[in-house]
Amino acid sequence: MYSDEYTHYWAEIYVANNLIYHGVTLDQFLADPMRALTNFVFSASPMVSPECEHLPLLPRQVAVKRTLEAYERDQTSAEQAGATDAETRLRATAILLLRSVAASHNNHAINQSGG
Repeated sequence: MYSDEYTHYWAEIYVANNLIYHGVTLDQFLADPMRALTNFVFSASPMVSPECEHLPLLPRQVAVKRTLEAYERDQTSAEQAGATDAETRLRATAILLLRSVAASHNNHAINQSGG
């Protein structure tokens, strides 16, 4: 049996990091919190502590973040190459949209398969 302070502290971290959605029960988490955090939290996003005001990004938010980062890289590459015409910007936007659709499709397939 764990102390109330220990249970409360780690339970807040368990809930904030949505570990139930990874198939980790609270009892399993309390028995070895660092193992679950290492396997499911640290590898995906920064840990959320009870003092933290922000939750980790949801999978769709991560996909949007990656899309925006890719867009910024594409824009920077186009600017460095001196591309300023509308056709080049349109092509970059089309590539971005295709990446976004592909990422969304992949995330949907993963969610449907339970992965």
